[in-house]
Amino acid sequence: MEGSSSDVSLPTPPSAAVPECIGFIGIGTINAAVIRGLMKLPVPPKKIVISPRNAEKAAALQAAYPDIVTIGSSGQDIVDACNVVFLATPPGTENTRLCLSPIKFRAEQTIISLISGVSPGLLAEVCGPATAIVQGFPLPPAEDHMSTTLFTPPNAIAEAIFSKLGTAVAVETFDTMITVATMSCVMGDFYAHLRTARNWLESKGIDKSVASSAIGAYFQTFSHASSKPGADFDALVAEQTPGGMNEFVISELAKTGKYDNMTPVLDALLKKFKGE
Repeated sequence: MEGSSSDVSLPTPPSAAVPECIGFIGIGTINAAVIRGLMKLPVPPKKIVISPRNAEKAAALQAAYPDIVTIGSSGQDIVDACNVVFLATPPGTENTRLCLSPIKFRAEQTIISLISGVSPGLLAEVCGPATAIVQGFPLPPAEDHMSTTLFTPPNAIAEAIFSKLGTAVAVETFDTMITVATMSCVMGDFYAHLRTARNWLESKGIDKSVASSAIGAYFQTFSHASSKPGADFDALVAEQTPGGMNEFVISELAKTGKYDNMTPVLDALLKKFKGE
């Protein structure tokens, strides 16, 4: 279900300092990107404790930041060491219960869950007596402080962390977050679009590296106007010169159903997000 515009807080610039000690249960692509992003801050955390899950990624992080990153012996070890704990265990209800139910959390802790396919109610159940439980969706560019991160409910500690890893957007309800977060899964389609354009240039005899550099730069230029808060996408499309080259591409792709097909795909994606 979609939330109203009042559910969404506009992005705010980073202000508060990140916590000095942060724990991470589960070390996959996203948690690793968050950790690397935190380590690139002018004032990084003084201590990061990570779980032994995914031994290769854990060892790489410890080797990269030996003075700050330590590997805990278990999830409980991490929870005992830190008041702020990120969760990135395998997705889904059954996996979440299996991984987190044995751990004893504390009331004063802030829990930031990156687990997909779990409800706020389940997290409250397995993370109790902790009540400051946030769900967020950072993206891999968090490593370079370029992630767009939706999170709910609004929380000062989560805001302090996510705003330093890119753009942080707080929303009031889980349903609103899930609906808006479907947009994060258009990322793969975006890359596939770039790949198609690169392959076309290569077929015309353009060197692969030249094609990739030009396409990446073009799309970065295109995104400039659209990245402004409240950007008017209707106006951006309408400003393409009638009968011009850009309008020609839109018209031809519309004939194939490209834009119409996006709606049922997003509807199906939202159902997957909600576990329906």
